[in-house]
Amino acid sequence: MNRTQQHPLRTLRERHNLSIQALADATHLSKRTILRAEQGYSLHPESRRILCDYFGASPQELGLLSSVNEEDNEHRVLFVPGSREPDHLGDILQQPGFLREVEKYMAHEDISRRALLQRLLGLVSLTVPTLSLIPTDSHLLTEADQRLSRAISDPTALNEATITHYEQLTSLCWQLSEQDGLGLIEQILPSYLPTLTTLAQQQGKYQTRIASITAQSYLLYYVVALHREDFQRALSSCRQARIFGQLARDPNLEVVSLLRQGNVYLYLHSPWRTLESYQEALPHVGNISALVQARLHAVMAEVQGKLGTEADVRASIGAAYHAFPSDSKDDPATQYIHFSQSGLYLHEGLAFLNLHQGKQAAVALEQVNGLAPKLPISERSRIDLLIQQSWAASQIGDLDMFCTHIDAAIASARKLGSELLLSEAWECYSRQGQWKQEKQFKRLGEQFNRA
Repeated sequence: MNRTQQHPLRTLRERHNLSIQALADATHLSKRTILRAEQGYSLHPESRRILCDYFGASPQELGLLSSVNEEDNEHRVLFVPGSREPDHLGDILQQPGFLREVEKYMAHEDISRRALLQRLLGLVSLTVPTLSLIPTDSHLLTEADQRLSRAISDPTALNEATITHYEQLTSLCWQLSEQDGLGLIEQILPSYLPTLTTLAQQQGKYQTRIASITAQSYLLYYVVALHREDFQRALSSCRQARIFGQLARDPNLEVVSLLRQGNVYLYLHSPWRTLESYQEALPHVGNISALVQARLHAVMAEVQGKLGTEADVRASIGAAYHAFPSDSKDDPATQYIHFSQSGLYLHEGLAFLNLHQGKQAAVALEQVNGLAPKLPISERSRIDLLIQQSWAASQIGDLDMFCTHIDAAIASARKLGSELLLSEAWECYSRQGQWKQEKQFKRLGEQFNRA
């Protein structure tokens, strides 16, 4: 489309007397996502679907398909819980989108990531010397898949090997979530989660373990949905995770689900509802692991900062540091909580940013340093840290620091494929009116206009 013409989405939005902010509020998408759509840039399919559902229009009518390839992909089914699921994992492996994700990973020069994908493919009993050799009509159903499907009507079909198979697969998905594997997870989970969801509600020898896998799978769905800026699906996934955490008799899973739920409410600008979620978790504090306790106190500090209660912030930060285990790798929740010492500093920085104490926030965040990390940190958290360091730079009036950190955040968020983190970076940049005449600041804004 010629970008000098008014975009169809903008035309329809204005016909409904909606501002960009009003449409963002109604759809729970970010303003940046809507602005980019109206500028003719490609959207993630989930964001496109949300806009189409809202207006009751097709992607073509809204001008949301920028290429022939996108139009072809629009007719490809992406399976989600509750929809009609493929009969076996082979169906989903043969989807073009999934194979493109595998090709992207296998072509990557990072040896550790290559090894991770080879392990993942091994778990679904695939030998892939060359992806083009995968027969389109092959039945790739593994013994574990067969047993899982049969177990709905015949509980004796389950065995230890099958449960271990899905525990390993879930573990690998968590590892992928910390890299740039969101698209891959999005394709893998629907192939088995509906069956697990059914089985987890049936009493039997393996119920608690199946429920634990199911709860973690919904937490993985939360991660994907959040980074696709589908906040309603993220909330739904958290609620499901909590239900199955209860069935697993695992207070760690239940509390982590509440913490994730509270986090979604922060993105929906509802700090009081966030606080309610965290407060609902507090009665479990005596029954949860040290790592989950530390995370609970740390996120409490963040939301207390938003509500302006400095004394409570300092008390919660102190409690978080006190609870944090000296060695977290053996914590029972370490796989799905992903909370390290760097997270303590990040939440401390966030709390003081929310209190508009930029200097103190900068000191806490520098203990990790997103540009050259001094402590182990996941890529998603590192990008978040870069954005928070940019906010701190804005509060103390340091333009050079701001531009260096936000530029690094943009590049890394784009590589990760996270619309959420790109939107967070845009939100930080767009609010810095004090520098709008600076050439350095203006050049930085061009980074957001790349397709």
